[in-house]
Amino acid sequence: MPTAHQIRPVFFLILFIWAWYLITIAPSVLFFDSPEFINTAFALGISHPAGFPLYNLLAKGFTLAPIGSIPFRVNLFSAVSSLVALGLVACAGIALLRILFPDRNRELIVWSVVVPTGYLAISKPYWLQSLQAEVYTLHVALTAALILLMFLWKLRDDVRYLYGAGLLFGLSAGNHATVAFYLPAVLVLFFCWCRENRWTHLARCICLFLLGLSIYAYLPLRSINEPSFDFGNPETVDGFFYQVTDRRHSYYHFRVFDMGSSESSQQEGPTLSQQAKEAADKISFKAGLMAKRLYQNIAGHLSWVCFIGLFVGGVLCYKRSRPIFVFLLVIAGSNFAFFFKWGRESIFPTYVVACLMAAVMLAYFLDAPWSSPEPNTGKEDENQEEEQAAGFRWKPIVWAVLVLMIPFNTIRNLVWVDLADIYSGDTLMKKFYLKLENNSLFLPGMSWFYYYYLQDVERLRDDITAVPAWDLVGENPPGMLTSRRYPDLKFPPPAAFDFSNMKNNAAYNRAFLELNRENYPVILEHNPVYFDRTGLESDFIPSRVLFARYSPGTTQSEDYSGMNGWQEFTYWTGKEIERSFEEENRLQGVEGLGWGNMPKMMLMGTITYARDTKRYPLEAEALSLQVNKFTGETAPFYWQWLENRLHLNKPEEAEAAFKALEEKFPEAYETQLARGRPENHTSQLHPPYNP
Repeated sequence: MPTAHQIRPVFFLILFIWAWYLITIAPSVLFFDSPEFINTAFALGISHPAGFPLYNLLAKGFTLAPIGSIPFRVNLFSAVSSLVALGLVACAGIALLRILFPDRNRELIVWSVVVPTGYLAISKPYWLQSLQAEVYTLHVALTAALILLMFLWKLRDDVRYLYGAGLLFGLSAGNHATVAFYLPAVLVLFFCWCRENRWTHLARCICLFLLGLSIYAYLPLRSINEPSFDFGNPETVDGFFYQVTDRRHSYYHFRVFDMGSSESSQQEGPTLSQQAKEAADKISFKAGLMAKRLYQNIAGHLSWVCFIGLFVGGVLCYKRSRPIFVFLLVIAGSNFAFFFKWGRESIFPTYVVACLMAAVMLAYFLDAPWSSPEPNTGKEDENQEEEQAAGFRWKPIVWAVLVLMIPFNTIRNLVWVDLADIYSGDTLMKKFYLKLENNSLFLPGMSWFYYYYLQDVERLRDDITAVPAWDLVGENPPGMLTSRRYPDLKFPPPAAFDFSNMKNNAAYNRAFLELNRENYPVILEHNPVYFDRTGLESDFIPSRVLFARYSPGTTQSEDYSGMNGWQEFTYWTGKEIERSFEEENRLQGVEGLGWGNMPKMMLMGTITYARDTKRYPLEAEALSLQVNKFTGETAPFYWQWLENRLHLNKPEEAEAAFKALEEKFPEAYETQLARGRPENHTSQLHPPYNP
């Protein structure tokens, strides 16, 4: 392996990256999964599938560090994991090049690895994930460590590295279960490289793998103790496997293989040639789509060097070591296929393989025999000396350009990833939660991750009993709503309901709310999905701060039923938007900061409620706030605005909305609806649509 002197560029790269990470790290809680992971690390809860027990246990150690706030400490864990991951990627690259090119100059090998590793470190998705509470940088570290251990086993012929890889493989599944798809890759190297006592070594590796995998015992053991954030309630066998296999997001997995249906396949008796042609067309289309997505993610986020290197380096690797080629291909291919729909941070293992292959390409072409001058033969020919000098100059120039791309991309990406001043997660929703009625039964929707963070970490509202609205409209509400988990609540008998039918699910919701409304004010965070699945819009009235109170059969004045709360919501939302643009990252804007999704979802719920309860002035105000502050002008907005204008007897404004649909979104579904509207509404605006 390289000496300390030779590996110095890796050290300085990590030091350079560490400085930028510290400058841009998020000081507080963000949105999306950030409040969830801060909460589950601090309170040792159960995260969303697949649970991430290893992440929660390791991050828990950082919450004990005497530095900064709890959110900052968990964010710092991501940054440290990121640096460890970069070091391991560099070491794995050096080990790979030592296997493929044993006679190459070691300093050249190190520089060949430093360049693509630097591209990974300062890429937008990787940099962002290094600044906030997330599992992806630890996922990269564990993946790179597994690759490194397998390569060291080959280099040093020491079976202890193989055993370490077996243990680490099991442990890494406790952070991100998709490492299970690495198993064929690991087996390829094992059966190609292990020549003696093969079955003995395999049995020991399996035992070590199971030992590492036993970290998943954390899920049922911790769930039995009923932490407040207990996603999936995995204390039962069904709940455990539902959590670990992530059936909740199964629709998004391996979407690259979803060929869909075609017209001829729906015809009776398509010919064999038709079926073959359709299959070829679909495969060709998917291959082109995969190449496009791969280019967008690797060339767009890392560098064109890594994109080209993925293929060129792959060819070189295939020629020199087919087992390693298959090993890395399976890791990259399975990861990319599984997360084809998502991309970005989800395909970090594919990024790692792209960096390793780019290192192979650089080490080969920038140290090839034809790239160096001919050896000196003693001739004094000046022209020959000039040719030798000319043939020698291009390599330092290329290396300088490749290396300088790292600081160049750092400056270019800085304004987009800088989270050092982002405090939106600590402000807006906190104001609203403080307004909840005392001792409420609260049904959070879009913001339930953030609510539990405020409850467990900041101890904001200990008097509130929170039941996520998603548990009430899921596949099996009684499996989530148990008397042990909520000892103070009452539950309908599950046997009286058939949860395969959504209408019965809605009936269960009504029965549950009726049983508990006598003891608790039942407050729902406005949620269009909940309204759509239960049909209970008319049973809620707007309460304070844009929450809705369960009050079936009651009639209240407009002011008392929420208009004052609506005005307060619009005021604080406007102030928060203004502050975000002035004090925080202006380029990211409201949507880029992420927090805008919560009030936007609440606005959508308010619009649904106002329309179904015929509170059209309220609907108009909510639509105006949504389009002006969050979504911009869209076809659904203009369709809803047209409907609202007609209900408020403002035909001129409805006509303007229809014209906007025709001009801006002529092919949209909402435009088709507007054209074919019944006579009693829009026939006075335009003739009936005749296709």
